[in-house]
Amino acid sequence: MARKTMKRKTTRRRRNSSINLLNLAQSAVVGNAVTTGLFGVNLAEFVTGRVDGRFTPGSDGYQRITLPELLGFSGSGFSFSKIGGNYGNKTFMDAINYNFDQNGAKMIGTLIAAPIAFKVGSKLTAAPRRSANRLLDMAGLKSVVKV
Repeated sequence: MARKTMKRKTTRRRRNSSINLLNLAQSAVVGNAVTTGLFGVNLAEFVTGRVDGRFTPGSDGYQRITLPELLGFSGSGFSFSKIGGNYGNKTFMDAINYNFDQNGAKMIGTLIAAPIAFKVGSKLTAAPRRSANRLLDMAGLKSVVKV
């Protein structure tokens, strides 16, 4: 009788599924710089459509572009004809160019400086972050969040 071949048992590697708060903060800073530089609103205003505390996408000036406006929502509701935004007699590229002229240098500076600052800050705060991560591990939160 032929000898039975054994399949090698492969070891599964565990994937780290915890949320790194430092990386999340860096992503928020970079995302805020990009939305301010290109769309004229911060990240929260871009996602929610609430500019200056009011939900008025499409009627808050052509240079302020929000996600609900791009998806076709306005103060009166959704319309297929409004998908892409309302810029009056201007175009989407006019709005992007205006915002880039106003905020482009600041955006590029932030895109360059933020990762460097977070890298330096990460190195300087390594010891306290290790202690915080040990406390999170003792509390049973290591699989959820990481500092």
